[in-house]
Parts: sequence; C-alpha cells; structure tokens
Amino acid sequence: MRGMLVVLLPFFAAAALPLDHPVLGDEERRRARRQPSARQQPILLRQNQRNLSCVSTHGRHGTTRSQRVIYGQLVRSAQWRSDEEWKQQLDTETYQVLRKKATERPFTGKYLHNKENGMYVCAGCGAPLFSSDTKFDSGTGWPSFWSPAEKENVEEKSDRSLFMKRVEILCKQCGGHLGHVFEDGPQPTGLRYCVNSLSLNFKKTDEKDASARLSK
Repeated sequence: MRGMLVVLLPFFAAAALPLDHPVLGDEERRRARRQPSARQQPILLRQNQRNLSCVSTHGRHGTTRSQRVIYGQLVRSAQWRSDEEWKQQLDTETYQVLRKKATERPFTGKYLHNKENGMYVCAGCGAPLFSSDTKFDSGTGWPSFWSPAEKENVEEKSDRSLFMKRVEILCKQCGGHLGHVFEDGPQPTGLRYCVNSLSLNFKKTDEKDASARLSK
C-alpha cells in the first residue's frame, strides 16, 4: 500500500495544478534562482544607482572610462528582456540594427562626424563601449574606433553571413549588435571597430571637468 502511494503521489500533485499553471523547466528554475527576492530589490536598485555615479576617467580629454554597473543583479536585466520589450524600448530603426543585426546605410549615421569628447555607450543598456579618444575617420561611412574603452563590454563572434567571413562585435551586457571589427585599422592596435551609429548613444564629457583634470 505504501508503495502505491509513492507511485501515485506525483500524479495527484500534477493533477492538482490549474491548467494555466506554468511548469518550470530546468532553465526556468535556474533563471528564477538568479532573480532577486522582493526584499532584495530595493537594495539592488540603490547599489546600481551608486555604481552609476562611480565613474573613473582616463585619456587626454578626461573621458569616461568605466561605469561599474551591476548588470547581472538588475531586477529586470537587459539580458532577460523579451523581444516584445525591446520593441517597446527602441525605435524601429534602432531595433532592426541592435536586435536583428541590420546595418545602417553608410554616411548616414549621426555619430559619423561627431568630434565631441565623451563616451559612446550601448543604445540598448547604456554599457560604456568606445571612447572618443580612439575614434578616427576611416572613410568607410561608419563611426570607427581602434579600441574599445571597456574590452569586457565588447564581445566578438564569428560571422559567416552574406557569403563572407567576418568578426561581429556585440554588447556583452545585452547582446546588442554593434557592427564588425577588421584588421585594417591604425596603430597601436591595427584594428578597426566599425560600428553602427544606431547601436550607440553618446555621453558628452563635461568641459569644466575635463579642464580641471588637465590642470592637475
């Protein structure tokens, strides 16, 4: 009798669930464990606000070098946004480039001729990607940089689309498509990070802060 109960218990437990009850698989259980509890959420939000204000600098212009943001602990991390949420957050053109790997037409990007000092950040999640210190005119029609500002924020991936062998670059924080990297750039790296303007936002360096740093 005890053996029969052991066998039948899982059946009764499953039958007791409502029809619309979500049954979590292994991946969903792992994700659920990563999510902060309701008690932890206000603490993590305060941590993120503090980290957003902690900015270290480098370079001749005093541009932003890093923003130590706890992306993995955000209550609703960009990595877990659904496609529908991305559509709501981004305009149509940015969505097509950042999430669907489209390419903007050459010589049309808003940052192609931008010569202001500052940091280029991901248009999807705000992660710092490229400094104005490494921007150069490649003549290709897209903003080009010879190095990322934060290498840990830029991921490289083999791309064999369009019958070509290329190296795609993505924002490592949210997976957004940035462009491609080529081995025909200037020194000291010899690399050209060719980036869509639509994948970026620009954070201008405060001129007063830059002057203060230069005078030190």
